[in-house]
Amino acid sequence: MMKSLIRALLVTLVFVGVFPFCAIAQEKSLLYYDSHGNEILPDAKVEFRNGKYDRAALLCEWHSAIVGDGRENSLHEKSKRCAKLTKDMKDLLEAGNMKEAKQKARAILSLNPDDADAKATLSIEEVIPPVQDTIQEAPPIKKIETPIEEEKPIVEEKNEEKAEIVQPPIEEQHQIEQKIEPETTPAVATKKSYEPHTRFVIKAGASILDLKQLSHTIAPGGAVGVYDVGGSRFGAEIGGYFCPGISGSSALLVGMDAGLVFRATKGIYPELGVGVFSCNSTESTQGLCAGASLNFLFGKHLCVEIGAKYYPEVKVRSEGSVSTLGVSYDFIGSIMAISEGIAPTIRIGWAF
Repeated sequence: MMKSLIRALLVTLVFVGVFPFCAIAQEKSLLYYDSHGNEILPDAKVEFRNGKYDRAALLCEWHSAIVGDGRENSLHEKSKRCAKLTKDMKDLLEAGNMKEAKQKARAILSLNPDDADAKATLSIEEVIPPVQDTIQEAPPIKKIETPIEEEKPIVEEKNEEKAEIVQPPIEEQHQIEQKIEPETTPAVATKKSYEPHTRFVIKAGASILDLKQLSHTIAPGGAVGVYDVGGSRFGAEIGGYFCPGISGSSALLVGMDAGLVFRATKGIYPELGVGVFSCNSTESTQGLCAGASLNFLFGKHLCVEIGAKYYPEVKVRSEGSVSTLGVSYDFIGSIMAISEGIAPTIRIGWAF
């Protein structure tokens, strides 16, 4: 029993040392923003101006999960809207429907005046027809030989057409926005202010196995856990601890425990678990212990656990001698090392 506990404890320590680095390697970009939250929203604005709306929407979602101050809501809505309008515009261009593609381009420019694809679509729609008109009207102008002043109205009409391209009528803009709003309103209504994601937690702390023998029953240890697995409310945690020299003897108590974690609300995680323990004494008590605790996440990283475990009575081997009529006799017995009762536990850790 003792060898298997020590072997399991070594596996736990290796897991604590290796697993977090594997997780960091898989989520490098998200981990960087987790510690540089002030850079997420500026980067999202740059991606939006460059027309990369899917990337801008993703950065807004990360900003909501990491910072959570709501400043990203407007940009997130515009990014989702522009992404859909851009897809519709390109589909209409491929189908040869230039009139409706022009309407989509105007709607995009009303949200992002720097969108190059929308500008190019409007140029294709509006520049080609005037060139064809001037070629058809050129022969009559040469025959009549009208003065230059008579050509001015033609130039003004072209300018008016260009003005319509850059600045569409206000009534038409309202009609376009009214068509778009029913598509985007459900997304805004269902958006959550807090979007949980998988968290890894490493903690270290200590337990007091017997409050009546405080100086001899302090057991340091640690734990590693995974919270909000896949965005759900559930998680798991394993830990280990040891108590050297219990009750002033040379006995060593080693224990391990495992528990299930549930997110009750944002930042509060109740935990229920069971464990095994053993001493390196031939007369020691071996058995199970059960406990419960509350884990609190403060800010983005700090984790504090407060809990308690129930332990049965633990006895260890004792040796002594008795002198009678000048002769000493050795005897072996057992003493109570830990009394039955509740053992408080506190751990402090780092979540990422």
